[in-house]
Amino acid sequence: VASPLLIGVLIGAAVYLPDPSPTRLVIGVSIVVLGLVIGILWATRIWRTKGTIWFVSRISATPDLDGSEPPQASAGSHAVDPAASTAKSGKVPSET
Repeated sequence: VASPLLIGVLIGAAVYLPDPSPTRLVIGVSIVVLGLVIGILWATRIWRTKGTIWFVSRISATPDLDGSEPPQASAGSHAVDPAASTAKSGKVPSET
């Protein structure tokens, strides 16, 4: 709903603001209302066909992270290495 409405507001403002008059105000408001109606119809169609959760998950997805490897530890991180701690202390960690 937000995208068509936002586009309608921008176009409506572009129509009205250069020469404010009652006629241009009616045209600008009509464009905004048309954007709102298109947004509602679009959202209803998505809701009926695929579902809202599917749509939002596709919008919010990060394709650059899909199928990527897990992040590597940075040089400043202090990850505990069990083999290194065993070598220093001489004790073997218990397996549970």
